[in-house]
This record gives sequence, structure tokens and C-alpha cells, in this order.
Amino acid sequence: MRELTKRFMQTHEFRLLIIVILMCLFLSTFTAEFATLQNLVDVLGATAFVGILSAGLLVVIITGGIDLSFTAVASIAQFTALSIANNYQISWVGLF
Repeated sequence: MRELTKRFMQTHEFRLLIIVILMCLFLSTFTAEFATLQNLVDVLGATAFVGILSAGLLVVIITGGIDLSFTAVASIAQFTALSIANNYQISWVGLF
């Protein structure tokens, strides 16, 4: 376990993790709006679509069928559905 931790501490991902933690601490200290429940809900809502695609992609990569095309198809489908909804004044319920 120590060897794994030591190797992780030498990667770029570890450095990025430290930077993200420092940024969160800095923003939480100097802004009143950052460390709020509403901000957390907004961030989670904004990244939910990417998170769902990432979870699906993780399953595909783990099973060995490395197929990345579904993320592109999902993005194009989302763009097309929203374009139709905007052009024809359809609510999101009317798309289904």
C-alpha cells in the first residue's frame, strides 16, 4: 500500500488534486457563496450528464470493449433534441 501511495504522489494527477484542494480552500475562505449547499447542487447538476457518460464509459473500458463512440452519439442526440425543442417551442416533456 505504501508503494502505491508513493507512486501516486509522483504523478500529475496528485499535483492536480493538491491544486484543486487548495483552490477550494482559498475560495471557501475568501468568498461567502462558494461553500454553500446551493453551489454544490448547481455544480452537480451542471456535471451530471458528463458523469453519467463517464460511468457508462468506465464499464465499457473495464470489460475490454473500448468503444468511445457512444459519448459522441449521446452528445449529438442531446444537441439535436434541444435544437428541435428550441425551434418548435417544445418543452422538455414534449420530447418524449
